[in-house]
Amino acid sequence: MSVTLRELLQQEDMAGITVLAGASGLDRPVDAIMLCETPLRDQPWTSRVLYYLPPYVVPPTSPWLDVLIRRLSAVGASGLLVQFRGAGCAAAPREAARGDGASSAGLPEHAPRPAVPKSLLLLADRYQMPVLDLGPVSVMAVAERLALLKQNALLAAYQRLDAAISRVFNAWREGQAVESIVALLGESLNGSCRMAPWPGLDPAERDLPPVSWDEEPAHPMLYREEGRLHAVMVIKLRHRVETAYLIHGVYADRPHQDFVVQRLFAVAAPIIHSSLEHRWMTWEIRLRSKLDLIRELVLSTSAVKPEVVSRAREAGWDLSAHHTVALLRIPDYVDLVRSRAWTDAQASEMESIVLDILEQHARSRGWWAYGVAPEPGTFLVVLRHPDRPVWSTDEVRQLLLEAIQRVRKSGHDLPLSGGVGTTDRGIDGLRRSYRNAKHSLHLGYALRGSAAVVTAEEIGPERYLYGWYRSEDAQALIEALLGPVFKLPPNQRAAMLETVEALVRARGDVSRAAEILSLHRNTVRYRLNQFEKRTGIDVSDPQNFYLLGLALRAYRASHS
Repeated sequence: MSVTLRELLQQEDMAGITVLAGASGLDRPVDAIMLCETPLRDQPWTSRVLYYLPPYVVPPTSPWLDVLIRRLSAVGASGLLVQFRGAGCAAAPREAARGDGASSAGLPEHAPRPAVPKSLLLLADRYQMPVLDLGPVSVMAVAERLALLKQNALLAAYQRLDAAISRVFNAWREGQAVESIVALLGESLNGSCRMAPWPGLDPAERDLPPVSWDEEPAHPMLYREEGRLHAVMVIKLRHRVETAYLIHGVYADRPHQDFVVQRLFAVAAPIIHSSLEHRWMTWEIRLRSKLDLIRELVLSTSAVKPEVVSRAREAGWDLSAHHTVALLRIPDYVDLVRSRAWTDAQASEMESIVLDILEQHARSRGWWAYGVAPEPGTFLVVLRHPDRPVWSTDEVRQLLLEAIQRVRKSGHDLPLSGGVGTTDRGIDGLRRSYRNAKHSLHLGYALRGSAAVVTAEEIGPERYLYGWYRSEDAQALIEALLGPVFKLPPNQRAAMLETVEALVRARGDVSRAAEILSLHRNTVRYRLNQFEKRTGIDVSDPQNFYLLGLALRAYRASHS
């Protein structure tokens, strides 16, 4: 990213420069300064260049200056520098020279004006193409200041990179968890960075950046979107089953930010890889056979091999009986690890303790339990009651709630949410129960909050919409109905969304919505009026309730 024209004008020695027109375009980037030569019509024009029009060129080219502004705007040039020596141009206020909105195009009538065509200034304002009068400042001084700014920006970038690398190395030496190191990739550059198993869920079920499985491992890919710099990197672990993690960082697009982010990711890649390998081996040593069985029997969609069935029987499975799959997850696991400053060893120990408590509690109640942690912060438990052929999912839900209480009493106050699948038999039934548990976990968290443990029956037929809720069509519906709300600050956005949600639940009854929210009716009416103004949606029309409810559920589910 280049130095902007506004940053250039804010330098002390540039105070004599006057903004004649196009002040709204001062955030254009500047890479270089070039001289306009005659004839102007034959000169090639380049983007991100500030062009200097010498005084001797203005008179012979005056009829062509309007076309010049259009050409500069079309190629994305930075602006036009002019200089009227002896033209008696009045000095603009300090704010105009600094690009804060004032401009000499708005001088009083009695003030002498620059000898420049009025049509050029009007066109410059229309195209937001800055036209600057150098006044007492020489063009060489501007060029030197630009070069110095670019040099300073590069030096500052190296300093940011050095500080960020130091923080990452210190965290690694202290043995901090890999989630903390990944979070530092964002925090150290005033951005954000997250890590997620990938592909993990089906691609349609996860909002992924534009990256493919074949992306070169540990090599960051950069792209820009909506004025932000995104960095994406895949970390692959090659074991019997190849797995991968996606690192995704979002940063402000500052000068040389792409250079800084790319170098930081490249330095952090081997650290993250080694930390994940260590965690993986810890779990492999403890749960190798259990993880393999769960992958083959529950997570896979392929036919089960006879040797897998034999190993399952040795481990106590009865594949002809009914089973229920339950999933528990720690919401915002990365933030939790970071806030508690856990090392990898501490995070693995905590997960082992939770898994042991889940299995021990189930067995103490007469259940057969087989638990694993398929990914950090997530616990999968397969349950069967040896003495009964069938049972209700409500019994399993109550069993999980009791186990969660035991986890908290053990000194691990963890915010666990859960999903209980259907009770089914056979390999196909196991996999169906897992899918329903996954849908219940995500939809329960999205619709009922982070502490909910929800059964597939409670979610009901809505679990069949799970895939659609996370599809592109659902995202388009969210944008069409709720898009303007997302431009609000987070607190206002949350308040407006919860108000509309309450109105949908109350079927349009404002008084009932106020009771749900524990607010005064006038407060609810005010928020709804603001929602109508922003979106153009009539919330008093019952026909809109269904679409709003669908969009809100899709939004919650896609962000669970």
